[in-house]
Amino acid sequence: ERILMRAVRRQGIYFAQITANNWPEMTKLCLKVPNRYQSQCFSAVGQAVIGSTQNGGIIAQVCNNLPTEEYQSI
Repeated sequence: ERILMRAVRRQGIYFAQITANNWPEMTKLCLKVPNRYQSQCFSAVGQAVIGSTQNGGIIAQVCNNLPTEEYQSI
């Protein structure tokens, strides 16, 4: 289980790379991950956005556009 969760997190990082940090596209890809593991994928989205910008407005915008409050608060 832990290995699978790590794999999904890495997959989220991969999504950042293949979409060139296109946040809406990353969200669509994370939503294709089984529900049980989506939080790991969205956590990777958060790491990617923070790694790509220090602009608080962009970070907030990405987080606020995630599909649920649960994912927005990761």
